[in-house]
Amino acid sequence: MAQAKSKESRSDAIRWKIFAAAEAKIAIELELEQLMAELQKHEEETVAIDNKIEATIKNSAMSLALYREYEAFCESLDPEFGQRGGFSITCEKSHSGSYPNYDPEFELFKKFSEEPYTTCNFRCEAWICKSCT
Repeated sequence: MAQAKSKESRSDAIRWKIFAAAEAKIAIELELEQLMAELQKHEEETVAIDNKIEATIKNSAMSLALYREYEAFCESLDPEFGQRGGFSITCEKSHSGSYPNYDPEFELFKKFSEEPYTTCNFRCEAWICKSCT
């Protein structure tokens, strides 16, 4: 008799685990539905915004290709994951505000660049030390 009660209580415990798992499954399925609906709504809103931007660009007589290049240029000035390291030099001769005028072959840049200079865009700035000239 005690053995039969033990088997019943074990069966009850398993039934409760099944019940709890079934409830968890229902909750997960409901959450998945809600998340999928939220994602679809967000994607539809994104498409609507993109369409509005494209229409504005077309109405301004600018090509979408030019605008995309402009966006890429702006992103390269302030990248999403932060600025890369760099270096600065003091120029000892006139360069008309242009680093390529000072170092046309980019020898200093190649020598002191902390990263391989062929892997990304760099912005060069140059200034003249008035007291050095």
